Amino acid sequence: MHLRRIEALDGRIGAFVERRDPDELLAEAEEADRRHDERVSLPLDGVPVSIKDHFDVEGLRHTEAVVPFADRRSPGTSVVVQRLVDAGAFVLGKANQPDFQIRWNTGTRTEPPTTAARCACRLRSAASTGCARPRAASRTCRRSTRPPVARRST
Repeated sequence: MHLRRIEALDGRIGAFVERRDPDELLAEAEEADRRHDERVSLPLDGVPVSIKDHFDVEGLRHTEAVVPFADRRSPGTSVVVQRLVDAGAFVLGKANQPDFQIRWNTGTRTEPPTTAARCACRLRSAASTGCARPRAASRTCRRSTRPPVARRST
């Protein structure tokens, strides 16, 4: 379900720099189901996650959202990502980010900008560009995912 939804919406919202092969993910999930009794103590067993492009995931692109790194591939997996995997999480792919993680939005030269999942006309800030995109995209409401900013009286 999640993989079909991501496939349908990612071209519009630009959440991912690169997604893992769905067949590979489903094979991992089936293996995890077969080994459920062994994995039941894992705190993130079966939880799908997207990893910001800032972190290495072996074999996936690691662009840092800059042109010179556009075709660079991660030679290994960073410690933080490995800890997620060891806790039972499934890495869906690499999430879009601003160049070198220093700008507030994801209008980069390597990828299209990330838009709000429920309202494609709105650009998203860096804090929410990739991590919550697949989950937010599954909602049907057409409003922004960001709560309204409270207005101060002057």
